[in-house]
Amino acid sequence: MSPSCRNWPSSCVIYLTGGNGWGVLQGMQRAAVFNIPLGIAVARSWSKYVALPSAYTTLLNWWTPDDSFLELNPTPLIFPRRSELAHLQQDLTSAMEAVHLTKLISHDLEFMAPGVVHFLRQSQIYLSEVNDLMRARKAGHSIHEAACEWLRSHETRWRPWIPDPTACARGYGLHDEYLGEFTSSRPNATGCKACLPGTYSDSFQDDQGRSYVCTPCPAGTEQPAAGEVVCKNCPVGTFKAVQSSDQCTPCPKGFYQNHTGAQTCKECPQGTTTLLLGAKRGSECVCRAGSIDLSSAESEVAHCAACPDGLTCPDGSTMNLLQSGDQTGSKADQVPGIAAGFFSWPAEPLKVFKCRTARCPGGSPGTCQGGALGPTCAACSDGEYWENGQCSVCQVSLKAFWYCLPILVIALLVAAYYMVETHYLALPSLAECSRMGFEMMLNFVQNIGVLSLVIVPWPEGLKELFEFSEVFVLSLQSYGLNCTSSSDLNQYLVAAGLFLSFAAVAPCLGYLSQWVPCLRRRDLSWSFYRTICTIGKIYQSLFVTMCSIGLSPFMCYLHPNGLHSMLKYPNMLCGSIEHGIMRMAGVAVLTLSASHFVLCCWACYQAPSWSRKRPDRLTSVGFLILNFRPSSWWYSLIILLRGLFISVGQVIAPDAQGVQLLVMSLIMIVSLSLQLYVLPWKAPLLNLVDAVSTVLFLTLLAVALHLSPVDSQSFLDAFGSIIFFFSLALITSLGCLMMGMLALQRCCRTEGSHIRLLNLGTPFRPADLLMLLDSMCANLMRKHEVERQTLLRKMSSGLSLYDIHAVESALKVLCVDFELLADESVRESRIVGERISRMKRRTLLLHSLSEDGFLRLQTVERLTAESDLDRSQDENFKQAEDSHEVRPKDAAFQDLVRQTFSF
Repeated sequence: MSPSCRNWPSSCVIYLTGGNGWGVLQGMQRAAVFNIPLGIAVARSWSKYVALPSAYTTLLNWWTPDDSFLELNPTPLIFPRRSELAHLQQDLTSAMEAVHLTKLISHDLEFMAPGVVHFLRQSQIYLSEVNDLMRARKAGHSIHEAACEWLRSHETRWRPWIPDPTACARGYGLHDEYLGEFTSSRPNATGCKACLPGTYSDSFQDDQGRSYVCTPCPAGTEQPAAGEVVCKNCPVGTFKAVQSSDQCTPCPKGFYQNHTGAQTCKECPQGTTTLLLGAKRGSECVCRAGSIDLSSAESEVAHCAACPDGLTCPDGSTMNLLQSGDQTGSKADQVPGIAAGFFSWPAEPLKVFKCRTARCPGGSPGTCQGGALGPTCAACSDGEYWENGQCSVCQVSLKAFWYCLPILVIALLVAAYYMVETHYLALPSLAECSRMGFEMMLNFVQNIGVLSLVIVPWPEGLKELFEFSEVFVLSLQSYGLNCTSSSDLNQYLVAAGLFLSFAAVAPCLGYLSQWVPCLRRRDLSWSFYRTICTIGKIYQSLFVTMCSIGLSPFMCYLHPNGLHSMLKYPNMLCGSIEHGIMRMAGVAVLTLSASHFVLCCWACYQAPSWSRKRPDRLTSVGFLILNFRPSSWWYSLIILLRGLFISVGQVIAPDAQGVQLLVMSLIMIVSLSLQLYVLPWKAPLLNLVDAVSTVLFLTLLAVALHLSPVDSQSFLDAFGSIIFFFSLALITSLGCLMMGMLALQRCCRTEGSHIRLLNLGTPFRPADLLMLLDSMCANLMRKHEVERQTLLRKMSSGLSLYDIHAVESALKVLCVDFELLADESVRESRIVGERISRMKRRTLLLHSLSEDGFLRLQTVERLTAESDLDRSQDENFKQAEDSHEVRPKDAAFQDLVRQTFSF
């Protein structure tokens, strides 16, 4: 109870509340402050709380809107306006703040359903109307009935609450639901829809009021979200060229944009590009692939220079990355490097050298395999040599071998003198054929050695064989020659001096042999002609190597940096002082080679004369003629020319492997053609082996031409076209020539020109051959039996195999075809021509006519017709033909036949 009625309880006014004592504290403070006689009571339950005010006139704690005490129509008790400061100080005597009944909804309800929000904002229902609705509900009406009744009676109230479907809110635009697209015209619109990404909501005003349309974002802007009223500028690194609903596009490679709202991108400076799309700064422009940035700092504008051959430069290559060679950082894919087969110094990484061996693995500048040194990784340090893919320490035994090599060469020279053959025999022995086969093999491996100097990416198996073959052209670096001297100049001078020393040492040895008593007693002292033959044999056997050594200083291939190196000694730069000395030594070797060839030409010219008049001089040139038939004694000159020109391709085109291989192929084809035409070797087996080995070498050249890089593709294409049309023109010209000569023969009856053409020269006339055969027979018949037997023995031992075959074939032709010997045991595996015994009279006469034979033939035919020979006379004439006698009855005809035939 309040203090004012605590002494008289009956005077207190009841203040009824419920729950856990709603508003008891406020009621107690107000009763005390305002001296209100209150007796505060709390109902036990909700039903008591609702029933007691209807039974008694009391004050009660209530809130609105609520229908619990609606029929009592209570009057509110008004207190002073609420004071926030007093409430903070626990003074609750002021009135309570009205609490609005609300519901929490989605924060984007206005975006998702702007019509609903507009409806709720426009609608307004008073408390009295709510109370009337609650009274109708309590009177027995349903909620829907009460609401419908209110709507019917208050249409003027709620009609303005419904929004116009074309009055779009912000973020929306006019939309035609039937076509499923946005529109900019209110009559075409059926409603509003949130603007899609790439568009913005643009307001407009017409006679129906304000509304919005969805407009595509202009150039340089974008809108990734839906229902927006403005477009955003394209961010840095992007652009949009035209007005559209598309998003901004990242700048392509080679472009950048450092401003927002751009309609285009800025192009990187010439020769530069960007690594990724959407570059935001000009500093992201880096050098394109194939070029390298020479600037010292990343902030500077890229100064791009073309990367030389042998340097791999991806996008973004810089000098710092090249020198560091770091493959582990974030820029690992931008690190340039030296390609395999090339080398550069760390101090000058752009000065690239081309290597001829696999010792240059590439990667960072200054990298060589196996401890190799030099600009092409072709050398080892002092006291080392290349072995098994790395530089190995020289052994004492290896050094001793090379220091003792001059003594070994002198010993071999002495042995060669006593082993060389100087006497010429037309019929080869088995030992001589073995020697010729060895020399043929030596020449073949020298050709292989020359081929090994051509840079060809051979398969691994062949690569090892070709590396071994380099020893035959005196490339001895892998065999420890570096152990005596690591200088390329000294090694070349040793190789060149080896050939020059033969011409000086051999005469000295010959002179010394004259002063050795034991040699003189045994007749083993060196003779002049045999010494010349020994020197010539050495030069003849090693002529390919000698020419290759002489031409080596002139074989300079080009590096990517513009310098040149020798093919055989890649660390030796052409144009240096050491290279000049090597060229002088090469000229000396080439002079020696030329002198040898000239002397061989003179000796071949004199050989037939010497064989008849000066046999002692013929022994001095035995190295030239011993291997070949008497009719092709000069063929060694062809071998010498082939040995010289097979290395010429490396001089005229040291950087074009295709041209080198093509020149070698042409030389070998010409050599093979001459060899097949001449058949120069004494034994047929040797001719076959020589031809097969040449064909195999040509096959190897074809494989090399296929494997070689296409550095000379244009030349090969042009050369192939020339060969094609030349071959076609040659065959066509030959056919036209034959047809022309045939027509000339038919019209003018000329016989000699076409015979010379078909036989590639003037053949021996049959009449002269028969006269020579008759003279030989007469001469042989005049000799005694002993002389004939001696002559036959000399013929059997002095004729070569090919001469024996030729004589045998000629004799069999005379015996079988011309019936000079009626012996059936003489048979020949060949097609037999028309025999004399089977020839017609006219054919027999035609084969025996002289220049005026046609006139005589006409006379013979006239006399034959007049003679009126019968069939029996023809048989007699045929029998006479078998005995080479013609005896017709007519005397005039007999005289004419006697004059016509030469036998």
